[in-house]
Amino acid sequence: MIEDASARTKLPKTQLWLLTSKESRDFLKANCCKDASGNPEFRIVDKGTELTGVWKQLKDAHPPESLPWLILSNGDDVKALPIPTDPAESKIYLEQYAGVTQ
Repeated sequence: MIEDASARTKLPKTQLWLLTSKESRDFLKANCCKDASGNPEFRIVDKGTELTGVWKQLKDAHPPESLPWLILSNGDDVKALPIPTDPAESKIYLEQYAGVTQ
Protein backbone atom coordinates (compact mmCIF):
# COMPACT_ATOMS: atom_id res chain seq x y z
CA MET A 1 0.00 0.00 0.00
CA ILE A 2 1.22 3.47 -0.83
CA GLU A 3 -0.10 6.40 1.14
CA ASP A 4 0.44 10.06 1.97
CA ALA A 5 1.22 9.63 5.66
CA SER A 6 0.72 13.34 6.32
CA ALA A 7 -2.92 13.03 5.14
CA ARG A 8 -3.97 10.05 7.29
CA THR A 9 -6.33 12.18 9.38
CA LYS A 10 -8.37 12.92 6.24
CA LEU A 11 -8.96 9.27 5.32
CA PRO A 12 -12.25 7.43 5.81
CA LYS A 13 -12.15 5.16 8.88
CA THR A 14 -12.04 1.98 6.78
CA GLN A 15 -9.02 3.13 4.81
CA LEU A 16 -7.25 4.19 7.99
CA TRP A 17 -8.07 0.78 9.50
CA LEU A 18 -6.55 -1.00 6.50
CA LEU A 19 -3.34 1.02 6.86
CA THR A 20 -2.90 0.91 10.62
CA SER A 21 -4.83 -1.80 12.45
CA LYS A 22 -3.34 -4.88 14.04
CA GLU A 23 -6.07 -6.98 12.39
CA SER A 24 -5.10 -5.69 8.97
CA ARG A 25 -1.39 -6.37 9.60
CA ASP A 26 -2.17 -9.86 10.93
CA PHE A 27 -4.24 -10.59 7.80
CA LEU A 28 -1.40 -9.41 5.55
CA LYS A 29 1.15 -11.48 7.47
CA ALA A 30 -1.02 -14.59 7.15
CA ASN A 31 -2.01 -14.20 3.48
CA CYS A 32 0.84 -12.53 1.63
CA CYS A 33 3.48 -14.62 -0.08
CA LYS A 34 6.74 -14.99 1.84
CA ASP A 35 10.27 -14.02 0.81
CA ALA A 36 13.23 -16.41 1.00
CA SER A 37 13.59 -15.68 4.73
CA GLY A 38 9.92 -16.42 5.43
CA ASN A 39 8.88 -12.78 5.87
CA PRO A 40 5.55 -11.72 4.34
CA GLU A 41 5.92 -9.69 1.15
CA PHE A 42 3.77 -6.67 1.93
CA ARG A 43 4.69 -3.04 2.30
CA ILE A 44 2.85 0.00 3.58
CA VAL A 45 4.95 3.00 2.51
CA ASP A 46 4.69 6.75 2.19
CA LYS A 47 4.41 8.19 -1.32
CA GLY A 48 7.95 9.59 -1.10
CA THR A 49 9.55 6.21 -0.35
CA GLU A 50 12.03 5.12 -3.00
CA LEU A 51 10.86 1.77 -4.38
CA THR A 52 13.53 1.20 -7.01
CA GLY A 53 14.81 -2.32 -6.67
CA VAL A 54 12.14 -3.28 -4.13
CA TRP A 55 9.49 -4.66 -6.48
CA LYS A 56 9.64 -4.10 -10.22
CA GLN A 57 5.91 -4.85 -10.28
CA LEU A 58 5.20 -1.79 -8.11
CA LYS A 59 6.95 0.48 -10.57
CA ASP A 60 5.13 -1.12 -13.49
CA ALA A 61 1.68 -1.08 -11.89
CA HIS A 62 0.92 2.57 -12.80
CA PRO A 63 -1.07 3.36 -9.64
CA PRO A 64 -4.05 5.70 -9.77
CA GLU A 65 -3.40 9.38 -9.13
CA SER A 66 -5.28 9.59 -5.83
CA LEU A 67 -3.81 8.25 -2.59
CA PRO A 68 -3.78 5.85 -0.87
CA TRP A 69 -3.08 3.09 -3.40
CA LEU A 70 -3.50 -0.63 -3.00
CA ILE A 71 -1.30 -2.70 -5.27
CA LEU A 72 -2.23 -6.37 -5.46
CA SER A 73 -0.52 -9.24 -7.20
CA ASN A 74 -1.25 -12.93 -7.49
CA GLY A 75 2.27 -13.56 -8.79
CA ASP A 76 1.25 -13.32 -12.43
CA ASP A 77 -0.74 -10.10 -12.63
CA VAL A 78 -0.51 -6.73 -10.86
CA LYS A 79 -3.43 -4.42 -10.19
CA ALA A 80 -3.25 -0.89 -8.72
CA LEU A 81 -6.46 0.40 -7.14
CA PRO A 82 -7.55 3.02 -4.64
CA ILE A 83 -7.60 1.55 -1.13
CA PRO A 84 -11.16 0.30 -0.52
CA THR A 85 -13.55 2.40 1.52
CA ASP A 86 -15.56 -0.52 2.90
CA PRO A 87 -14.86 -4.13 3.97
CA ALA A 88 -17.01 -5.66 1.21
CA GLU A 89 -14.97 -3.88 -1.45
CA SER A 90 -11.76 -5.06 0.27
CA LYS A 91 -12.94 -8.66 0.07
CA ILE A 92 -13.77 -8.32 -3.63
CA TYR A 93 -10.34 -6.85 -4.39
CA LEU A 94 -8.52 -9.57 -2.48
CA GLU A 95 -10.48 -12.39 -4.08
CA GLN A 96 -10.43 -10.99 -7.61
CA TYR A 97 -6.91 -9.62 -7.86
CA ALA A 98 -4.79 -11.45 -5.29
CA GLY A 99 -6.41 -14.88 -5.11
CA VAL A 100 -7.09 -14.56 -1.37
CA THR A 101 -10.38 -15.86 -0.01
CA GLN A 102 -11.60 -14.80 3.40
